[in-house]
Amino acid sequence: MRKKSRHYIFLAVTLIFAMLLASCDIFDKAPDRELNGSPNKERPGCHGLFPEGQTSWVNRFYISSGYEGSKVAKDSTILLYCVLSDTFTQEHDLASEEKTLLTLYLFPWNKYYAWDKKDSVRRYSGEYLDYGFAHVEVGFVEAETYCFGIDLHDLDYGKYTAVMLRDDDTVDSMIDIEIVKNSKLVAFDTTVAKPVIYLYPQEETDVSVRLDFDGRLTCTYPEYGEGWDVTAYPDGRIYDKGTSRFYDYLFWEGKWSFVPDASERVACVAASDTSAFLEEYLTAAGLNDSEIDDFISYWLPKLQNSPYNLISFPSEEYASRAVLDIAPAPDTEIRVYMVFIPLDAPVDIPEERALQLPEPVERSGFTVVEWGGTALEI
Repeated sequence: MRKKSRHYIFLAVTLIFAMLLASCDIFDKAPDRELNGSPNKERPGCHGLFPEGQTSWVNRFYISSGYEGSKVAKDSTILLYCVLSDTFTQEHDLASEEKTLLTLYLFPWNKYYAWDKKDSVRRYSGEYLDYGFAHVEVGFVEAETYCFGIDLHDLDYGKYTAVMLRDDDTVDSMIDIEIVKNSKLVAFDTTVAKPVIYLYPQEETDVSVRLDFDGRLTCTYPEYGEGWDVTAYPDGRIYDKGTSRFYDYLFWEGKWSFVPDASERVACVAASDTSAFLEEYLTAAGLNDSEIDDFISYWLPKLQNSPYNLISFPSEEYASRAVLDIAPAPDTEIRVYMVFIPLDAPVDIPEERALQLPEPVERSGFTVVEWGGTALEI
């Protein structure tokens, strides 16, 4: 009987001890610290590897369209941006630096405090970007940026800590990343929305249209299959041989692992000014009234969801990643690709970054017109 009592007492003490441990979360919780980019700008200690009084080179981390602690989808690739501080840019001539000044190591979330390179699961070298990046909280960022492409394939679900090391192996900054099965914030996976292709031959013509897209097609109409083989008419009608139907245009939509540069030439446009702005720009780009109506009727409701938008047209960059192969070859090809970033308040655009109207296009011969766009949430 005494032995049984001792057994029950031992079980009770064990249970109480386990409950205390669980309440403290010591099995799962890494030591408290403020991540770089927090309001207090406190720096992690990481076994003293962050020197006392050291000024951080990284002013802010953000994951593609996300922020600190973002959840990201497994089997994807994300872009991790770090906006460099003034101290960093003053101390280094980044355009001529030959060595890697910043290196990113990925650690299991609860092991960063026992920092050792051998414990890291991945190592990444950054790419220096010498252009600014539009950011909602701070307006139009002119600071230089380092960008890291992080491949999440073959990594287990769970939390990780990305640790930024300087060239002398001291810790500069950290950011948490959680890999999940499904995420509402899927970074580095943007939608190319509603590109539509108009065909205007000078006479009834059989036309082959092939699309070499740097991504995956999510919707086409009529069905793309191995490509579109159609008969086009001077008035713009398109007869698809596969469906035996007429269409006004060829429609496609897709997703790609690419974030278009929305900072090179931009305009900050108020919601109330959007339609007039688009009419002026699209007319200069060479679209006719019908095509402009189609463009604006699709994009205007989306653009008016926010008080302001940063709008750019990186059409050449887009065309290099969504290549059209059309036979017979058109005499005139007009491709308009819009990128916009919703804003709650207006931002000042430096004069050298202001969007300019395109050179007027004269349509002649067999003309092909395409328009589409992407909304960036950052």
